[in-house]
Amino acid sequence: MPDQPEAPIMTTSENDRLDLRQELERIFNNPRIAEIAMEAMPPIDYAQLSTKQDLNALGAELRGEMAELRGDMHQLNATTVRTMVAGNLVTIGVLGAWITAVT
Repeated sequence: MPDQPEAPIMTTSENDRLDLRQELERIFNNPRIAEIAMEAMPPIDYAQLSTKQDLNALGAELRGEMAELRGDMHQLNATTVRTMVAGNLVTIGVLGAWITAVT
């Protein structure tokens, strides 16, 4: 994908929004139309929007955390299997000793 120039960062104050609303009322000569237009453009703090770079960084961070979690899960699974095998061996030993004692 070719590099595209970044859009300029626009900041809109409440005074700017009021000016826009008044101009829309003047242009359309209808306060209802101005209200509809303003509701379609809610105030946004553009500094809070995520960029593609933000999302890429977050994705990389999440992939790293998921890889770490997978490692933890493999380790836990191995520990669980060893514990179960040891428990089964102890059970077999106890049952063997009991059967020997009974017979």
